[in-house]
Amino acid sequence: MAYQFFHIETYSDAPKRVRGTADHYNSAEQVEGEAAREARYSQHVAEPQPPLSMNFDGLVPLQQLIARRRQLVSSITETLTSATGKIYTRKLRNDAATLYTEIHSHPMTSAEYLADRKANHPEVLRWARLAVKDFQRRMPEGVEAAAVMHLDEGHVHMHILAINAGDPRLDANKLHAGKVAATAYRENNVSEALVSLPKPDLHPLPLKPKKLRPSKNRETQKKRDASHKAALAQWSIDRMRIEARNKVLLRDWEAANNAHLQAGRKARGKTHVQRAFNDALSKLQDDYYEAVGKPCGLLRDGPRRERLSTKEYAKRKRTARKIADELDKMEAASREITLTTAEIAKQQEKLKAWQRDLNAGEDNLSTLAARLQAIGQELAAKSAALEKAEAAQHEKSMRQLQQLSAKEAKLADVQRDLAAKIEAITIREADLASIEKN
Repeated sequence: MAYQFFHIETYSDAPKRVRGTADHYNSAEQVEGEAAREARYSQHVAEPQPPLSMNFDGLVPLQQLIARRRQLVSSITETLTSATGKIYTRKLRNDAATLYTEIHSHPMTSAEYLADRKANHPEVLRWARLAVKDFQRRMPEGVEAAAVMHLDEGHVHMHILAINAGDPRLDANKLHAGKVAATAYRENNVSEALVSLPKPDLHPLPLKPKKLRPSKNRETQKKRDASHKAALAQWSIDRMRIEARNKVLLRDWEAANNAHLQAGRKARGKTHVQRAFNDALSKLQDDYYEAVGKPCGLLRDGPRRERLSTKEYAKRKRTARKIADELDKMEAASREITLTTAEIAKQQEKLKAWQRDLNAGEDNLSTLAARLQAIGQELAAKSAALEKAEAAQHEKSMRQLQQLSAKEAKLADVQRDLAAKIEAITIREADLASIEKN
């Protein structure tokens, strides 16, 4: 096999028979156990081996995801309204799909991989990374997932298990591309369901004979009991006969109705809902081929689908390998361009940083000049105010000096006048002394 293999499915806790089988049933627990290689769910594998955990970014360990799903399922309750209008709550139905899975298979056989694990590991690891990356790109917010790889069956293959933890009912069908498309079509269009043939009118069943009131007379009561017993026996026989006739009527109707519906489906062909479902899955395979198959050198379809000859199929595989090699070269060149672009961007960021520093310096100089100008204006204003104050003070001092000089002159006049008076008094005293002496 040199073509891609990619399958998606959803599961509930209720076992569901696998289409095309008589006694093969799948459930969420069974799928989880098979992925984890639990013994009771791995009997189809000759020598089960522990799975390899894919520890990529965004994934959780498988056992953690299993425990998480079961814990969430057990904690969910639904509020419903009955036909009578009564509101009640119940646990999530066990047939509600709560587990989403994907199976990715690689063309390399497990034996080939294990024969030279060191050489084959990079190719398988790259394929697994691309598949997980594509899965994560398609999933909405709130999805939790785990991935494991098996090397104990025919081909190397990987299981991705996911839960829609962001949904209140863990609705896994909202992650299934085909079911999402079918639901969207149903919601926006008239139903295309075929109308069944009218059911036949069934023969009414006889009423069960009632028991008469007890009699005080033993003989009478004995006869009544015997009569009631005989009536019950006849009623049972009549009922069985009518039920058998009704069963024949229903069987004949069911056969006629199945033929009617089958003819209607054949005449109608696929419904638009089925086309929406198939188209969505076909597009999913196309997108998967672009994201995973082509880069890994895988074909979109196998040889049977196009009825290719062995030579044509070999040629197609060589072409696919050549495309993958060219994509690898382009990817390598893209990485170099990315590195160069990153270096240029780094240098540009440095220039921008320098420019920011320069602009910041210029802004600082402008701010400093403005501050100095403001300080100069403030100093000039203070200087002018100081000069004005000094002039006023000088004028005030001169007035005070003049007043002091006038006071000093007046004081000198007073002193001279006082000295003259003292001198006059002294002369008088001398005269008086002379008079007294004489």
